[in-house]
Amino acid sequence: MEGLRLRGDNIRMSSMRQVGADVEIRLVLLADQATGGVITGPFGGVSTMDLAGGELASEHADGEFKFELAPWEIRTLRLTPTR
Repeated sequence: MEGLRLRGDNIRMSSMRQVGADVEIRLVLLADQATGGVITGPFGGVSTMDLAGGELASEHADGEFKFELAPWEIRTLRLTPTR
């Protein structure tokens, strides 16, 4: 997904892969304090996934998704591109 941007102190993207038409990213917070972040790009929806690929939550995003990670949290998100 071209144009994807991640902002947030000590938040890193550890992986990115294509899953059908969607893009799945894995984020990790490398800190012992909770931190907020923002992902922006050409996507219209975001789903939080478990490690087996099951959907835990889904929401409309319209190109921006704000989130908070707990200390040392790893989170997998699936971004649905805008059509």
